[in-house]
Amino acid sequence: MQLHRNPVQIIVNLVLLFRLSSIARAAVVPNRQEYAIGSHFTPNYAAVAVSYANGSNIALGRVSGDGAWHDLIFWLCVNPTYPGLDDEPLMTASQAILDKMIRSLVEVGAARLGEPIRAAAVSLAGHDQVHHYGEFSVDAILKDAFREAGTEYLQILSRDAVMGEPLIFVEKSIVAGHGLCLCYP
Repeated sequence: MQLHRNPVQIIVNLVLLFRLSSIARAAVVPNRQEYAIGSHFTPNYAAVAVSYANGSNIALGRVSGDGAWHDLIFWLCVNPTYPGLDDEPLMTASQAILDKMIRSLVEVGAARLGEPIRAAAVSLAGHDQVHHYGEFSVDAILKDAFREAGTEYLQILSRDAVMGEPLIFVEKSIVAGHGLCLCYP
């Protein structure tokens, strides 16, 4: 006995099967390709993503922030200069908050990626604001926090880029996409 199936139902099933296989392929982190790691900081959480040379971006993870994280990132996003450059206790407290979050992001990202994260960059609102010395106001504290996590901090925008030098692939690819949702898990 031969079963007769509705051709429309067969097409719908094939489309669904194709769609599910596409989703499964998109969730797999490709091995051994040129990639860059970017983090996106918001007042409520931080996310980490990988960006491949072929243009694909894959969210690796997200870590929720506490009240201290919220206050620090909100301040960094709206204030053109880093708060407390002359205030050692404030700088030490801020450093501890950033150290904890970056260490967590590196662990989450490395677990999903399947290998250690050696270098990464950060995207946050207001990050590219320059203070009166001609440097980015939060780069020093970010560099120290990444060093504590055993990871190299990569500047998305360098002073040369601000002065008209073009950004290189690594710098372009690690822009975690503030507002572009590239890093949102």
